[in-house]
Amino acid sequence: MNDYSVVQVTEAELEELVKLAPGKIEEGMKFIAHQVQTERGPLDVLLLDSEKALVVAELKVVEDDGMLIQGLDYYDYVQRNLSAFALAYHKHGVDASKEPRLFLVAPSFSTTLRNRARWLNLPLSLFTFQCIELEAPAKQRIVVYSEIALDETPPPYEAPTLDGHLAYMASDSLRELVRRLVREAGSWSGEATFEPRKKYVAVRRSNHYMGQIYCHKSKFVVAGLDKTGKWVWHGVKGEEDFQGAVDLFKSSFDQVGA
Repeated sequence: MNDYSVVQVTEAELEELVKLAPGKIEEGMKFIAHQVQTERGPLDVLLLDSEKALVVAELKVVEDDGMLIQGLDYYDYVQRNLSAFALAYHKHGVDASKEPRLFLVAPSFSTTLRNRARWLNLPLSLFTFQCIELEAPAKQRIVVYSEIALDETPPPYEAPTLDGHLAYMASDSLRELVRRLVREAGSWSGEATFEPRKKYVAVRRSNHYMGQIYCHKSKFVVAGLDKTGKWVWHGVKGEEDFQGAVDLFKSSFDQVGA
């Protein structure tokens, strides 16, 4: 077995290694050009994938969050001038109908860069690398690449709804009691309004905050101002507790409207 060591390389050396063996990054990848001039400066390496789409490769030999913006600038230039690039490199068979891709190649990527990258709506791939130098029979450098999977973006934000809170409750009878409370308070002169939040439903009269509803599996809890002006809580497990919730909300409703 050959002896080897992990060695550091300069960006120019990494660029040359990518140029010599682009297929080690991705099968079927071919080298087209390097240090291609753009409005942002010279992009490191321009490649062509197996589907004939252009690939902008931004290379760094240290972890660098700025490479994402730099790579995007190069990608933007290539995207805006795709027809010109296809014409300039026509002998390589560039397909101008294919969306270009962006590769970032570095020893490592920060959590910050990975978090930002996952929100980008373009074909972006991140590759870490190590440069290995074989000692025998003759010194030879080989780059080993590893693609980094980006976390999926969270699902779109959905605003809380009253129905969403009610769905958490275990019984239809409890859900109906909450709906009755909402209908009754909504019928009072001046009207109470209900604003679903993440963990509770806020209750207001005009611009005044007057109470809350918390929906649990086997009960719901209301909060409001009692007749002394003290903030109190009242739990409802069934019909027998319902009037107490109505009375508490009516007390709070009258006080904030006074």
